[in-house]
Amino acid sequence: MVPEAAANSRTTPRDVADLDERLREGMRLTNNACKSSDSNDWMDTIFPHLTLHSARFPPATALATALATALATALATALATALPSASVSGPESPIATFVFTVHQEHTNRLGNLHGGCTATLFDYCTSIVLFPIARADR
Repeated sequence: MVPEAAANSRTTPRDVADLDERLREGMRLTNNACKSSDSNDWMDTIFPHLTLHSARFPPATALATALATALATALATALATALPSASVSGPESPIATFVFTVHQEHTNRLGNLHGGCTATLFDYCTSIVLFPIARADR
């Protein structure tokens, strides 16, 4: 017998594989754009050391799914009134884990990860996860 949470989950193994591949494709496109630019980009020292470790959908629990669905429904209703073209996705938010190998060029004088590198990694990793859902018509 399949547990209720698993039976109600919209996530399939193909979805996870697709999510992983779409994130990797976004990273390839970004990296290629930097390589093809005429100027020497400071991100050239970061990209070679950043990898996608994993991408997955969190396991859905009955309560979490019910709460997320109720919240998404309420938010969708409110947004539909205020912004008719807005949309809200379902309760399963993907989780991505990245690995960054720190080298001397990424550190400050104290030997810690440089603040600019930290900010860049945060910005990049929180932006690239939008690649699988980003569309030109939004």
